Amino acid sequence: MSNNIAKADFPGQISRVEAVPLQPHEIVGDLSICEFSSKEDIPSSIRYIGMETTEIITGVEKKYRLKTGILNSNWEPDLNKDDVGLDQVDNTSDIDKPVSTATQLALNNKVNIFQSTSVIHDVTGGITLDFDSFQFYEISMETDITSLSITGGNVGMIYQFLITQSSGGNHLLDLASPYPSTGTNISQGELYIHEYLDGNGYIEMTRVYSVVSDYSTIDIDTDIDNGDLIPVYFLPDGVKPFLSTIEGRKDMFSITVVGVGKYVITQTSSNM
Repeated sequence: MSNNIAKADFPGQISRVEAVPLQPHEIVGDLSICEFSSKEDIPSSIRYIGMETTEIITGVEKKYRLKTGILNSNWEPDLNKDDVGLDQVDNTSDIDKPVSTATQLALNNKVNIFQSTSVIHDVTGGITLDFDSFQFYEISMETDITSLSITGGNVGMIYQFLITQSSGGNHLLDLASPYPSTGTNISQGELYIHEYLDGNGYIEMTRVYSVVSDYSTIDIDTDIDNGDLIPVYFLPDGVKPFLSTIEGRKDMFSITVVGVGKYVITQTSSNM
């Protein structure tokens, strides 16, 4: 704390007292008005270990030091941080200082450093994309992908994956199994895809649903109304991904996180 200027309750004509901490010394000049019988009598604003001050009286500057008998090297100031308006200050080291609530909120919502990974899909079955771990997947497709499991990611962010046909090409991508017939026992966490058709038989909407808990199917609309199925993947154009079939060709997809566990899947480039 800087103590270059301190105001005091001195009697007489003193209009300002400038203070710089020094070691105790004898009084300079005849300034008996600054002598006190005990340290308790000294105004709190000038209690320091030894003090050189400047008294300004009608433009004439005089220097003096407080009496050694009052302030000495063994006397510590009794001021605390509340006395000088620093009640919000502590001695926390820089490395241990906490961040503000606003800063922490921004950090919580930040996008992690971009991470990409390469995956070889060489066993027919499902594949998992965890966007908390990686933000871009490059998939070498050596056999069919029968289901796509997407997890993680920050709401509002867009992630991507790229599929390359390899090992002869002609491999297929299915997001999930078709919704089963009435009376089928299905299990929690399983994914099922359903295409909605308009009056002319054209695909109007495609959704992938997740099973909330084990149950026996009735029909898609009833199961949704009963809360047994919840939508997790949305295809904005209503059409399932259509992959290039020629070996070496690539298809790019973007995944937009629209809610916790909810994703919009868009085929952004095909047959590259």
